Amino acid sequence: MTTTVRRVASVGLLLASAVSIWIVAAQQQARADAAIGETSTEFLTPLAGSGPRTPPRLTHIGPVSEGPLDNGAEVVLSDTLRARVFVSPFPPSNFDITVEIQLIDIDGNPVETATMSTEYDMAVMWHGPFYGTYEYAPEGRYRVDLDLFMFGPWELTTSVSIPGHPGLDDLTLSIYVWPE
Repeated sequence: MTTTVRRVASVGLLLASAVSIWIVAAQQQARADAAIGETSTEFLTPLAGSGPRTPPRLTHIGPVSEGPLDNGAEVVLSDTLRARVFVSPFPPSNFDITVEIQLIDIDGNPVETATMSTEYDMAVMWHGPFYGTYEYAPEGRYRVDLDLFMFGPWELTTSVSIPGHPGLDDLTLSIYVWPE
């Protein structure tokens, strides 16, 4: 009789463990479904059986707003300053990427007196940080070429300094590089 009780208890423990594992997996799946695309670390691996998922290829965290961006979209940097963000190629699908930021004032005029630099690295597998300096191009455009070496999410923190605009906060871009 003791052997039978032990077997029943073992089967009961096994079933309880399986149910617990299933509940935890379901909770994790629900959290992952809700978090897809909210930050650069939450879309590294597509969820099994969830159908096609496309993480945002370009997102930003700025001093005034944050969220996914279309290529060429405008980001508010301050009450008097805007930035249009371009990534080439778009969607980012290889390791040689150009980031271009066009600075414009509240009236839509290009800002041509900025100094910009960036610090970048992978979002979850730190290899650097790496550094780049934006070069000025006509009409308030500033460009930096990046040589990335892995697919996945990269984060760029860009510092902008403009005479007459003291105390600008950094602009952080997340670029998800993945082959097409």
